[in-house]
Amino acid sequence: MGEGPSRGNIAKRVFTRIALILYEEPTDSPPQGFDPAVLNQLTRFSHPPIAVILKQLLTDCRLPQFLATDLDLVTRILQWLQN
Repeated sequence: MGEGPSRGNIAKRVFTRIALILYEEPTDSPPQGFDPAVLNQLTRFSHPPIAVILKQLLTDCRLPQFLATDLDLVTRILQWLQN
């Protein structure tokens, strides 16, 4: 048979690239914001990585946070995913 990657290795590579990134951008209604208590409950899960993009950082949120206005937002998220 060929020497290509095994199914297990392919699946592992695919699943390690999944992340849940929460962002609120309402179109017709005013933003409601994220409840820090709910966000903090999500810290119980180690996989997939979970982060939130906000217009202003929450001091009482334990999830990784990124500012929506950050000019290097995509770069910072990619760096976070690589760590």
